[in-house]
Amino acid sequence: MDKLRFESANLTATNVDKIVELFPGVVTEGKVNFDLLRSLLGDEVYGDEAYEFTWVGKRAAIAEAGRPIRKTLRPCVEESKDWDTTENLYIEGDNLDVLKLLQESYLGKVKMIYIDPPYNTGKNYIYRNDFSVDTEDYLEESGELDETGARLVANPRTYARFHSAWLTMMYSRLILARNLLSKDGVLVVAIDENEQATLKMLLNEVFGGGGYEIVCVSVVHNPGGTQGGNFSFTHEYAIFVYPQGDRMIQLQDRADNPDIRPLRDVSTGNHLRTDARNCFYPIFVKNGEIIGFGDVSDDSYHPESANVQRSDGVIEIYPIDASGNERKWVWARHTVESIRSELRVVQNSRRGILDIERVKTHFNYKTVWNDDKYNANSYGTKLLAKLMPNCGFDFPKSLYTVLDCVKAVTLNDQNAIVLDFFSGSGTTAHAVMQLNAEDG
Repeated sequence: MDKLRFESANLTATNVDKIVELFPGVVTEGKVNFDLLRSLLGDEVYGDEAYEFTWVGKRAAIAEAGRPIRKTLRPCVEESKDWDTTENLYIEGDNLDVLKLLQESYLGKVKMIYIDPPYNTGKNYIYRNDFSVDTEDYLEESGELDETGARLVANPRTYARFHSAWLTMMYSRLILARNLLSKDGVLVVAIDENEQATLKMLLNEVFGGGGYEIVCVSVVHNPGGTQGGNFSFTHEYAIFVYPQGDRMIQLQDRADNPDIRPLRDVSTGNHLRTDARNCFYPIFVKNGEIIGFGDVSDDSYHPESANVQRSDGVIEIYPIDASGNERKWVWARHTVESIRSELRVVQNSRRGILDIERVKTHFNYKTVWNDDKYNANSYGTKLLAKLMPNCGFDFPKSLYTVLDCVKAVTLNDQNAIVLDFFSGSGTTAHAVMQLNAEDG
């Protein structure tokens, strides 16, 4: 007989769970911040800032993200190429407005967002939202519009709200960008040392609730270094934000630089058969190809050599070294079977036997990228100068940095939608189009 429950359902907990699902950023240490929730549901700037990760302008940024606009996207057929067949879109305009306009058409459909926002160096310009004026007249008269209609204001380090201005600009855009990501979508943000720490806190705010991983990758983009007061800076960062789960980030293809090692355990130490009896078994080879794997050998069975020739033409290969010592394969049979596609039969000419090697070509991406191809001068500035001389873009990313970021997310998804809402010199578009060309 089933036991009776003497407790009603916890409707409060159920409602909180629903709130967390819809607004993960309002949860701090397992509790709902209802002031922040009210801000997300309204369009008014109000109330005192409470303690969490906060700054001047945070509530205004939330209100701006939720405020509707009366604008639309207008196709420019005359300026386009292959309008009827292309699957690429380049949208000109204020990226905050565009993100709002994309909310319906691309809600939950974008596999990857890669952005390289303006770095908060104190010398360049950043976008700043206007939270009190709806018309563009004020912006035009004040000189806060660039030639494309984007809002620009200076943000020098002497400005009292140096970090706040940058965070406010980013926050409203990230809130809207999050809505566009698919359930397995990944956000990648390029950043330097000036805002790396605050950006991670901001991403935790936007993608909070425990459902996402945030990993900071160091990219050595300037091996010669940029001279600072105490250190010469050689790297910047690519921060990956992805849902928790298996294989959200794809494996790196290193077919041109594989890791080749004997399957027989030759690492430091004895590593004998007696140390791991389940790792001593035959691998069956015929005509130079692996055709199967045998059971773990009985303790009383001792092969006469590393290769045992059978009458049916099959060769049984055992992990026996040149001195006749019975050693072991690196892994047990079930593990070795799972990597069968990475194994190959080789001729050990020194011993006159057949042996087994593992050729590994796919690896997890490391959190430090220091290959020469990530050099922003060689594969960013100089590459862009060849394509567009005197284009006026300073410090573009290495094409290969962006290529590897895109591959890490979309390698097995040729239909993935990739979005960049800080296009700059168009390196993301270049990378995606190159991958499409490689895929045919």
